[in-house]
Amino acid sequence: MDLMDRYLAAIRRNLPRDKASDIAAELADELESRREQREHALGRPLTDEETGEMLRAFGHPLSIAARYRTHQYLIGPQVFPFYRLVLKVVLAIGAILLVATTAVGLVLGDRDLLQTLLHMSGDLWLFFLAAMAVVTIVFAVLERNGFPADHLGRWRPEQLPDVADKPQSHWESALEIGFGIAFLLWWIGLISFPSFSGDGVRVAAAPVWTEYFYPILALMIVQLALNLMKLLRPRWKTARSLLTMLTSATTLAIVAGVHRAGKWVIVEGRSLDAPPAAELERSVNLALEIALAVVAVMMVLQILGELWKLVRGRSDSLAPERA
Repeated sequence: MDLMDRYLAAIRRNLPRDKASDIAAELADELESRREQREHALGRPLTDEETGEMLRAFGHPLSIAARYRTHQYLIGPQVFPFYRLVLKVVLAIGAILLVATTAVGLVLGDRDLLQTLLHMSGDLWLFFLAAMAVVTIVFAVLERNGFPADHLGRWRPEQLPDVADKPQSHWESALEIGFGIAFLLWWIGLISFPSFSGDGVRVAAAPVWTEYFYPILALMIVQLALNLMKLLRPRWKTARSLLTMLTSATTLAIVAGVHRAGKWVIVEGRSLDAPPAAELERSVNLALEIALAVVAVMMVLQILGELWKLVRGRSDSLAPERA
């Protein structure tokens, strides 16, 4: 019954909240009836593999939940849950880039707050409309070329998370993946923030960031893979914990190396006298030094947390054997 419980829990997480309990109970009764019929025909209880095949035939949890949602007219119910998730990721990437660009512009540039916010709002709306149009067209094409049947035919109930696990919401997953993709695009130079060199003042990265370009690039690629694993393979707990500890330890090593440079931003400019320029540079570098220290503490706590999860999971797995 554990597999069936996980299946129902996965459906319930995507149901309308006000109807989730009633719908889940109805589905549980239907699944139990199907299971009993199969067991009666076989003359024995179903194995886990046979239960999994029954659930596969019943349908993917996202597709089952989609049947109980309304106002899904542009994309068919089989594709809509996947369309919605991809759209969240795309919107998250755009929002992160635009908000980050605006924030950096306000901090380092000479810009009017109200005009900047109004400009950002307009850019956000244009991006959201364009993103929705593109993603909708792509998924409409996929739907006409058999995407739902191919994908849903490969899913396995055994991949569903445990009932006791608290999975991330789709928005949390979208923001993590979106931030990772946005950072990678910026780091490799495919997108760029505006240049903050007005009034003869230039704020530039120190040479240490060039030295650590490839280690940071590799770290962010692994982190993006980890975020995708959390979303697509929630039961790979040990692999996730080990990969999280690896990325945390690597981050610590990079932070230590970057910290030794002692300077991470350079402020130059003809319009600034030497003392004000040096003071601005010192203030920015002090803020970055504090940020590096905070990151280091967070990584240590994350490693300890993942070690605790592994130890606790090991103890839980051995408990039945000891009993």
